[in-house]
Amino acid sequence: MRSKFFHAIAIASIFTLAGCSDEAKPTPVSLGENQDDPEISSDSEGGELPPNGGSEIFSSDASTLPGTSSPSGTSSPSGSNPTSSNPADISSSATSGNGLSSGALQQLSSESAQGQTYAFGWPKGNDPVPTKGCGKDLQLPKSGDFQFFWNFKGKNESRKIYIDIPDNYDKNKPYRLVFGMQCMNGSGSNVAKNEKYYGLMPLDNGKTTIFVAPDGQCFSNNCPPWGETDYTMFDELLAKLQNELCIDSSRVFSTGFSYGSMFTNGLSRNHQHVLRGVAVYETADINIWLPEVENKPIAWMGVHGMNDGLCKPEMGRSARNTALKNASAQGKDATLENAPESNQEKHICYDYKDVDERFPVRWCTDNAGHIWDHKDSWNQPTWVPAATWDFITQF
Repeated sequence: MRSKFFHAIAIASIFTLAGCSDEAKPTPVSLGENQDDPEISSDSEGGELPPNGGSEIFSSDASTLPGTSSPSGTSSPSGSNPTSSNPADISSSATSGNGLSSGALQQLSSESAQGQTYAFGWPKGNDPVPTKGCGKDLQLPKSGDFQFFWNFKGKNESRKIYIDIPDNYDKNKPYRLVFGMQCMNGSGSNVAKNEKYYGLMPLDNGKTTIFVAPDGQCFSNNCPPWGETDYTMFDELLAKLQNELCIDSSRVFSTGFSYGSMFTNGLSRNHQHVLRGVAVYETADINIWLPEVENKPIAWMGVHGMNDGLCKPEMGRSARNTALKNASAQGKDATLENAPESNQEKHICYDYKDVDERFPVRWCTDNAGHIWDHKDSWNQPTWVPAATWDFITQF
């Protein structure tokens, strides 16, 4: 797989650069030069005083669906149906040699209640697509961690994985899967135990979701927690989870803050076949190992503070525009659509109108800095989890 390195220019290795720098240039460099600000990344992953005011959401009109044409522009078996009419018979393991892979499932056309078919992706409200783990007795901890091993370029690697499975887990019921990716100087433990997966777990009142937070490569000293090896880690971890748990393979999502959002955004560039959508908080598409963009659509939500001096707003817009280009409705260019932005206390969430309704793009802004848990007032709870939960549960 072709890939690119994006980095900041180091000055004789004397100065430590932040993870998002507007002086970054796309030239190969050691990942050791990619750094977040340790004063910003803390146990709470953000300590700035958020803005005041209320919330505002602009809803989009439904755009025209592309029918049997492929939004990706690639050749796919349009109009065909999965090999098995019983979803439980279809394998969604990314590495399994039996049945269909998650990629094959996404590339095969899916059928909506209205009888429409698509060359790529699923219609909103599609039936769950159970994985091979459905029907198997639970082996993983319901709430805890386990050690995960994989091999990358001949090197054996391992990482601790934190997981939370609903206490009433039913091995025959497919569950939504949500990943939470740590920031620099953070940890999977912090995401799972303290942040509760960026506030999403407490909102799962129906116990419909399995939450997972992998540890990054390191947790302190401004060490970049995510790199090229983690794309292999993600693939093999997802395959393990789908093989051992009853997951709805058509509803897998990833979230993250700062460096974790940069990794999640990287996944959105070439994992559209296994990820339904992503939510990224203060993201950028520089200073981290990134795969080449596959021209396929994905649901994408970004939250960005207009006063973020680390991952600056233009960096978030650049990542957003990549998603917009691929999610544009037939005959439209959503990158030309003007989204209102808030540089005041009151935040704005804007849902783009010129995108395929199956691949929504939401852009939320306010006048905060480099934090994930934006608030409309210092004495109000953060609005980010509810906006994200609304986004990922619309499918």
